[in-house]
Amino acid sequence: MRRCIFTVCGLGLVGLLAGLGVAQPPKPPALLPPSVTGRPHDPVTPVAATAPKVAPADRFKTPNHPVETMAAVESCREAAGWLTRMSKADGRFMAGVDPALGRELQGHDFAQACAALALARAARFTGDEKATAVAAQACLTLLTLTKPDATDPSARVPALSADRGNKVGFAAVLAMAVYDLPNPDAKLVAEADKLCKFLYSCLRSDGSVQFTDGDTPSAKADPDGANIYPGLCLQALMVSDRVTPEAWKRDALARGVKCYREVFKSAPTPELCGRLLPAVCDYAVRTKDKAATEFAFAMADRLCDRQYTTDDAKNLRWVGAFRPASGDEPTVQACSGCEGLAAAVTLAIQTPDATRYARYRKAVRDGLAFARGLQFGAANGAHFTPEFRAKYLDGGACGSPTDGLLRCEHTAALLNCQLRYLESGAERAE
Repeated sequence: MRRCIFTVCGLGLVGLLAGLGVAQPPKPPALLPPSVTGRPHDPVTPVAATAPKVAPADRFKTPNHPVETMAAVESCREAAGWLTRMSKADGRFMAGVDPALGRELQGHDFAQACAALALARAARFTGDEKATAVAAQACLTLLTLTKPDATDPSARVPALSADRGNKVGFAAVLAMAVYDLPNPDAKLVAEADKLCKFLYSCLRSDGSVQFTDGDTPSAKADPDGANIYPGLCLQALMVSDRVTPEAWKRDALARGVKCYREVFKSAPTPELCGRLLPAVCDYAVRTKDKAATEFAFAMADRLCDRQYTTDDAKNLRWVGAFRPASGDEPTVQACSGCEGLAAAVTLAIQTPDATRYARYRKAVRDGLAFARGLQFGAANGAHFTPEFRAKYLDGGACGSPTDGLLRCEHTAALLNCQLRYLESGAERAE
């Protein structure tokens, strides 16, 4: 009788525990059976434990880099951060800011393309995912300002009015922005190729670039166009040939380099040199063409000769900049000269030419010091409120020592020249 009572009570207790959801301690899992090879199974590596991607900027996290190099790295981060903050939901950038009045400035589409290019290059350099997303969205938005060429299905032409930017300059910069995105989509690259087909159609038989809609360039419409857009066109074709080598691109580059070698002899302006040098130097490095190398060195030497020093600058803030073709005060256009000299440093290393390497290295560092002086930060923005400065000013660049307006194309120019410097060889320690 007692045995029956204990049995019933025991069964009732088990049922009660089960009803309350109290589980029995689980048994340890059994070991996996050996693999078919007889070897133990390899351990599973969690996704979170995989090695992170290494960005080019990561190499500057180690010590013993020159002071000038680390200043350029920090300036690049600040400039890229400013451009990222200036991005809007529609894929465009705020054109600029007037710090004194706290208002947004108006801009043009060519400046938008310049900002997209600089941010794409910065995203590739830093590996920053937000910058990558913003740059990609900007490229997609700006591509809506182009359309298929009615006469050539393989080409895509900008649909801009004259007051929104130069078509050749816009197409060249936008194409480079797409190519320089980190891992760009194949369809996006195909659109950039079509823009380069349009650029190729703008080359005359002698290699000169027809950068206006008429037969004769209009100095009144864009007085500095001859110094800017041909160089950008050749740069875009050079980048396109790097991505997808094709004979027609190399033919265009050969004709362009030959043509503008003669143009340089008659009008060796610093602005022309700065825009042409990246394309000519890259072409010379790739082809080992002696004439192109001599042409590149002649332009770089000209820039060095036009650089302000403490002995001839009317204002110490001008030191390191290049005397402009007109007037005395240097502007943010000096950034293109720095970008060109950085490309010449790489060419001097490859040639090799130790004398020119040393000269160009010093010149580009002095030029970048001037360019960074145009950038807003704690040193020259302390009189603004911290909130306003952090949102609208820090990292942005103005147009000249006497122009306090921040614009996206100015910040893009500063960012581009320093990124080129950081991969030129001039950034290394002695």
